[in-house]
Amino acid sequence: VTYPADFLMIAAMNPCRCGYYPDRSRCRCNEAEVRRYLNRISTPLLERMDLEYWKACISEIIKDAAFTENPRFWEARNVLFENHPLQGWCMEKLLLEKELTRGFPMKEELKTQLEAYARCIYSFYSFLCREEMFAEEFRYLLPSECRLALVILDAMECWRQGRTVETLRLFREALQIHPQMTGVVVEMLRFLQNEIRYPASGAGPEFEGLAVRMKEALKTMVENRQYQEAWQVVNQLMPLLTEDLELLKIQQSLLGYLAE
Repeated sequence: VTYPADFLMIAAMNPCRCGYYPDRSRCRCNEAEVRRYLNRISTPLLERMDLEYWKACISEIIKDAAFTENPRFWEARNVLFENHPLQGWCMEKLLLEKELTRGFPMKEELKTQLEAYARCIYSFYSFLCREEMFAEEFRYLLPSECRLALVILDAMECWRQGRTVETLRLFREALQIHPQMTGVVVEMLRFLQNEIRYPASGAGPEFEGLAVRMKEALKTMVENRQYQEAWQVVNQLMPLLTEDLELLKIQQSLLGYLAE
């Protein structure tokens, strides 16, 4: 279609049937009704809707949904991304943010998710902005979440290269950029500092064999109700085996016994 002049389309709609979503103190709609209402928007129209409003709507839906709903959201994100990459990246960012801030990922999973989160944000803004905006002298003009993503990507690359001091500096810089992700960045700093303080945690088969024997000894102590002694050993091992699920279970069971 060719128009004789530029045109501006102005559209408006309620966020739900009653019009008060996401104000839960006034909204009478349940989550299924909200989703059904928003699904009435056709795909061509969705392309022309205000992106910020769309982000606000989908953010509330993802935030309020149970974790068990996440696989369905990922499926929806994959379908959405084919024709609407900006909305797809927005949805991916929100899902990863939820898993990072409200889930319980261990070290390697946390590193993987955080890097995917940063790449997703970078992809979104690189689609919107000219390449020159990502040069060092212009980064301060970018939104805080984009600057956070760039710093995290630099930090993860330094970590892979073994440049520990620079990695620490970058993560500490990240703490000052985007407060919403402070808890996640602090956790990454904790893992990194443990690597520095306890290098034996990556010492290979000999250390792994010793860890197995120590855990067997711990189980024996628990069976013999030597809870205080076992607790002291667990506290010594935890900094060395930060990702050991078996040791975490022993720690949790000891907490239960000591609380009785």
